[in-house]
Amino acid sequence: MNQMESMALLLKNLRQTAPLIHCITNHISINDCANAVLALGARPIMAEHPDEAAEITGHAQALVLNLGNISASRMEAMRRSACAAGKTGIPIVLDPAGVGCSPLRRAFFAELAGIASFSIIRANSSELRALCSGDSTTDGVDVAADDKITRSTPPSPWTSSSSTAKQQARWVVEAARRFHCVASASGEVDIVSDGQSCWFLSNGDPMLGQITGTGCMSSALAGACCAGGQPLEAAVTAAALMGICGEQAAAETRARGRGSGTFHAALLDALSTISSEALAQNLHMEGASL
Repeated sequence: MNQMESMALLLKNLRQTAPLIHCITNHISINDCANAVLALGARPIMAEHPDEAAEITGHAQALVLNLGNISASRMEAMRRSACAAGKTGIPIVLDPAGVGCSPLRRAFFAELAGIASFSIIRANSSELRALCSGDSTTDGVDVAADDKITRSTPPSPWTSSSSTAKQQARWVVEAARRFHCVASASGEVDIVSDGQSCWFLSNGDPMLGQITGTGCMSSALAGACCAGGQPLEAAVTAAALMGICGEQAAAETRARGRGSGTFHAALLDALSTISSEALAQNLHMEGASL
């Protein structure tokens, strides 16, 4: 079975089984994350009280932890849920939002990494760089200008003559190897690696950066996909879904002469209606063995 067939089967299985996805995320994007999981066909639960977190995780098929807008209460809930997920063996998707600008978040990431193993770390390249090197290249949750990979680079950044493109691919590969998981960096070109192979996806649209929470939504999608398949195919599928659905939503928005509010709704529409055939027909992806 090739990568595309695996992705199609994953999407089909997810919609047939409707897995329960426990998301502990920030209040800025919690509604969007829940709706993204629902649109894909899974069932979200957003419980974050420390006294119930572990029990809720025990019923779930995947756990998504997002470090954005962190609070003491949510940190404790994440600790308890990570312990529960480690005991039951369900996949954990970790989104280290803002880790590059916050020593608190870097320390908490290290604490979580000592509690349980991650299946996927889904971040941007600046966040992965911070996790691997300790360097802080950003003062917020967005990717730093020096860490961006654009489509002006050759289609395969790994073989590109661009030192920036090569370096960002290496941060993804290094994160995968260091934390023994799949690492996924979102951007104009998404990069996904399990430490043995690297996949480059060039779908997406600039309008995805004009509404808040699309990165958090991508992590929630990765959690839903992880409940229906293996981590590598789950991370690739989640990145492909957000990129392709972003393109479809942007095309509809521009055709109607509208703006980001219409795009927001159209993105959820696209996630809820995308077929395996549309995924295959519109995907721009190539892979390389390391």
